[in-house]
Amino acid sequence: IVQYILTDFEAKSGIDLLLVYVPLLGVVVGLTSSQVGILLGISSSGALLARAATPFFVRRIPTLTLTVVATIVAATCLLVLALSHNLAPMMVAMSVLGFALGLSQTTTMDWVVNLVDDTSRGSALGLRVATNRVGQAFILAVAGAVSGVWGVEAAFALLAVVMFATAGAGIASAHGGPQSAEA
Repeated sequence: IVQYILTDFEAKSGIDLLLVYVPLLGVVVGLTSSQVGILLGISSSGALLARAATPFFVRRIPTLTLTVVATIVAATCLLVLALSHNLAPMMVAMSVLGFALGLSQTTTMDWVVNLVDDTSRGSALGLRVATNRVGQAFILAVAGAVSGVWGVEAAFALLAVVMFATAGAGIASAHGGPQSAEA
């Protein structure tokens, strides 16, 4: 269950990081406020589409595989944002990133609920929400410290590294953990 909660924690933290750091990144790379608003709107639209498409994907792809792939895609998009100063690649990255983060959030909720019995679902979801709140505070605080030293782009790279590590842990659990049979 820890793997699933960590994946959800980073997806929620990623959404918060976008809301706070995309405007800062826009200032650094010379985007207008309208362009920053468009980037954030594109990301939100991607997340909305992901929530609508989740049942389609969950019926066809094992949840663990789906979440690991979404996490890797999201991490890659964060690196594109950190490295690109052109609006077009940033727009593509934000749309895919919003979709991947939205997919990760919904699949991890499904995961957590299905890992416990009916009487423990409320507790499991409560733990998920509490972990999200801790993650939000932790990731944003660390991102602030990192960006203060190495620049705004480093905040995106930091979360990408965390996501790649979590995806790696998901791959490792798929290759030998007892949860891989349930996914």
